[in-house]
Amino acid sequence: MSSAISFLFHVPSWVKKRACHPLDDAVDRLSSSYSIPVLFVCFTLSVTNMLFGDSMSCWTNKEFPGHWANFYSYYCYIQPQTLVLEAGTYRRYIAYFPWVPYIIVVQAILFVSPRTFWHFFASRAELDLHAVLERATEIKDLLGEQRQKVLDELTSYMMVYNEFTHKGSNKLFFVLQSPTAMAYLIHKWAYFGMALTQFKLLVHILGNGDNLWGFHAMKQLLEGNTTTSNVFPLITYCQVPEMFDGQYRNRMINCLMTFNILYEKIFIVIYFWIMFLTVVTFLSAFISTLRLFVPIWRVRAIHSRLRPGDVEPVKQRLVNRFLYYALHADGLLALQLIESSCGRETAEDVTRTLFANFTFSFRDRLRRGVSGATSNGSRVNNYGTMNGTAPPAEHDLLTSVPLMDRAFNSTEA
Repeated sequence: MSSAISFLFHVPSWVKKRACHPLDDAVDRLSSSYSIPVLFVCFTLSVTNMLFGDSMSCWTNKEFPGHWANFYSYYCYIQPQTLVLEAGTYRRYIAYFPWVPYIIVVQAILFVSPRTFWHFFASRAELDLHAVLERATEIKDLLGEQRQKVLDELTSYMMVYNEFTHKGSNKLFFVLQSPTAMAYLIHKWAYFGMALTQFKLLVHILGNGDNLWGFHAMKQLLEGNTTTSNVFPLITYCQVPEMFDGQYRNRMINCLMTFNILYEKIFIVIYFWIMFLTVVTFLSAFISTLRLFVPIWRVRAIHSRLRPGDVEPVKQRLVNRFLYYALHADGLLALQLIESSCGRETAEDVTRTLFANFTFSFRDRLRRGVSGATSNGSRVNNYGTMNGTAPPAEHDLLTSVPLMDRAFNSTEA
């Protein structure tokens, strides 16, 4: 008992440690880190009757001694079905109540499984997201030159990784060419799938398919109606064998199961929690999919983290090239995780530094590639004019589509 009480005191620190993992956003933590203590409380309440009270009390005739009454109670408790009297007829129902603690444990495992999959995949991905997020966490707590130093180290790592891992631009398969981004979306939709599956099973078993079962049960509870469902009946009937004149025969006895009142209230709490998770996990998965799959949402994610002065006079074209040639899906996902774990300011600083490094590199490419040699040795710039023509201004360099395309094509070649 002392060890169990000690474990209860360690639960808050365990939850706090899990809830702060940078690979998880707020919705992920709701589904995994915060669902565990909710289900743990429900599990503790469900086993209280088993440890400190009678699971089932069955009424027997006075001629039966006490140990026979206990035997009948245990015998009825382990039966796979219960008998409920409805309109003068006995109807059989599956006995779920002995399995309630185990069902709650399975629910907890299901909620943790998407997190386990994502962390396992992220630990083996080419882009070390753990290292990226650790450095981003350091940036959040630093100031001045130290902050800039760590920021430069982080952005240099991300630029070098993307340069050597992704060659050129692939707008059509932007997400599909990134296993890490695909695993992230899979784990997002897995959270929603787990919540929806549990919700549908819950309403199918407890509410006969009524999606509003929890609201109806809560209404009855607030009105003072203590009636229980057929899944968790308060009074049941059980056929027990007894010896009569040297022969066994079945005898019908009735049993009182007060713990079923508590079980139904536990599942009302679980119903509303899972319904809430179903909504928020769907919204989170849907928004994450839009951010990675829809081009306008990708560009908007970059623009939102840049100051207006960072984009002028580059406008839209250079931002697109920064996204598709330098950042790619891995970098976009990393920025999203940095913002969710380290805050908006840190994500903006990382984005601006990445964009500044890309712009500097891009200007250097354009200056080197602004003129090309013709077949007869004459020098021709990217506008098709011969030597002697003044080179384009820097503003024209950064906003000229032919110059941009030629610079990137020459780099890829």
